[in-house]
Amino acid sequence: MPTYAVTSLFHTGLTVANLDRAVGFFRDVFGFEVEETTEADATFIQRLTGVVTVRGARLAFVRAPGHTLELLEYQEATESRIVELRPSDPGFAHIAFVVEGIDHLIAECRHAGYEPYQPILMLEDEKMRGTRVVYLRGPDNISVELIEWHKFPS
Repeated sequence: MPTYAVTSLFHTGLTVANLDRAVGFFRDVFGFEVEETTEADATFIQRLTGVVTVRGARLAFVRAPGHTLELLEYQEATESRIVELRPSDPGFAHIAFVVEGIDHLIAECRHAGYEPYQPILMLEDEKMRGTRVVYLRGPDNISVELIEWHKFPS
């Protein structure tokens, strides 16, 4: 019998190049609430992650329905790089949101400069028939899946 237990999900952390832009995407396009913005000093960041930065990191906690996103902008990290992973690449991750009005939300995303990978896909399998899904690339290559249920799965 294990002597440990995972008791809940706390947040999902996403590293971004520009915190203000990422916060704007989730706040202004999706309508999520920014719960808190804060900073972590360079010593703390290095002790926690092993990443050497000049000034630490800026963080924002954004409340999505049922979950919190932690957006992190490392300040002048000595070894930063931008990598554009494809959905088939190991390490690729995405956030999936259940939405209503997927066409309108995609239009808002486009207006903000974020495009879907492909057109909205209508699912045809028996369990999900009529459900519409799409992947889009948000700020700093954050991948977001939008799901508009035809009927909520049981």
